[in-house]
Amino acid sequence: MGFDMSASLTSTALEAHRQVHYAAVRELLNGNQHLPSQDFAVAPSISSQLTSRRSKKPKNVTQQEIVTNLRDHIRNIVQHFKTNCGIPERPVDYSNESHLQDYITYSQSFRNHRRRRARALVDFERHEPDELGFNRNDIITIMSQKDEHCWVGELNNVRGWFPAKFVELLDERSKLYSAAGDDSVNEAIAHLVRGGFCSALRGVFDHGLRKPKLFGGVVHPWCFVEEASRAEVSEDFQSVFSRLVLSKTFCLEKDGKVLTPEEMLYRSMEAVNLSHGSVSAPMDVKFRSLICAGLNEQALHLWFETLCMSRSVVERWYEPWSYIRSPGWVQIKCELR
Repeated sequence: MGFDMSASLTSTALEAHRQVHYAAVRELLNGNQHLPSQDFAVAPSISSQLTSRRSKKPKNVTQQEIVTNLRDHIRNIVQHFKTNCGIPERPVDYSNESHLQDYITYSQSFRNHRRRRARALVDFERHEPDELGFNRNDIITIMSQKDEHCWVGELNNVRGWFPAKFVELLDERSKLYSAAGDDSVNEAIAHLVRGGFCSALRGVFDHGLRKPKLFGGVVHPWCFVEEASRAEVSEDFQSVFSRLVLSKTFCLEKDGKVLTPEEMLYRSMEAVNLSHGSVSAPMDVKFRSLICAGLNEQALHLWFETLCMSRSVVERWYEPWSYIRSPGWVQIKCELR
């Protein structure tokens, strides 16, 4: 069957169809709004309007959801320590002065806690006056490690010697320790940190991460972390690497000099690669392990700042609208603190 197109679609009918179609689309996009007094023929294309509306909104919504999700998981961890240790919740400080104070606090933390501490692995009953008795999971301050097999420690203002193999050193900086944060003692913290918090923080690093241009594939934030952490120590790589290898402690050199957050991030990243590479651990496991290391060192917020400030690397890995490239990363740093 043929149709006489010239008879059925006059210029008047065509214009009427245009206006009806335009009105329907405008109503779909904006609700029941009045049509602007412009010709549909010169209006922006419908596909471009739809694309524009659908591309901008998810980015804004996603950014807000990312921050909200991360903040919720941080609050869960804070509540965990508040319930188990009575540690009060601190308000988030977004002031400019707080960023300068971060480095002062970081440096002082090494100087103020020079004694090592250890966690008891088993119960040890005291039989002699010069022995130190303790129960499993007690935290002992190490006073002397001169003897390889018998150390001298202090617990509840009592000093004495004990078998070194009965304890496990907590960390090499003697940061404030709490059993509530030890996943070998409290299983709940492992779920809160490795499960919830690490996933929420990965959402920040995933946002706007560039996809490979060739052959598709999936890119992981760990690739960015590796490149950025190396870039931050690249100018003085040889001297930094030598100090990190020779240092027996995790964050202090033999002469007591404090490693910078950049140096510590690089060392931790390489340590994770070394320990996890032997078992062919996936990048996501490495990423979560590095986050846990940053929390243990109480420097995760400074590591995050270091990564975000590596501008040349950030620009290669992230879209302009990503969270890592936006000023919003400062808010994330304050939340992590």
